[in-house]
Amino acid sequence: MKYFQFLVIIPLTFLLSSCYVTPGCIHYPQSVDCSNRKRVILVQKWQKKETIGHTNTEQRRKDFQDCGVKQYKNGVLDLNVRYDGMSSIDRANKIEACMIEKGYYEEINCVDYDKNEYTGLCN
Repeated sequence: MKYFQFLVIIPLTFLLSSCYVTPGCIHYPQSVDCSNRKRVILVQKWQKKETIGHTNTEQRRKDFQDCGVKQYKNGVLDLNVRYDGMSSIDRANKIEACMIEKGYYEEINCVDYDKNEYTGLCN
């Protein structure tokens, strides 16, 4: 009888706790921890159409600076900093338009979150 209770209580406890794991994340009853999920920094998403996944990183840094980024910060950028009397949103839009004009686009599929793997489209 005690063995039967053990077989029922333990699985029932895990079932009712509502904890489960997905690639890169642990889901708790009232929170999610995705600290193991693969990530890319903002600058890595900006790719030249001709060289997707192999964009020249030094040229991209120069292009961002030409477009108005003053503090590159290892690719994190300073888009939320106000300069020249512009709001941070206006400045970010100006930088984005400039990068598009230089032949870049923002790749959104850098990570396959279902598999928690890099897609190879961003560098």
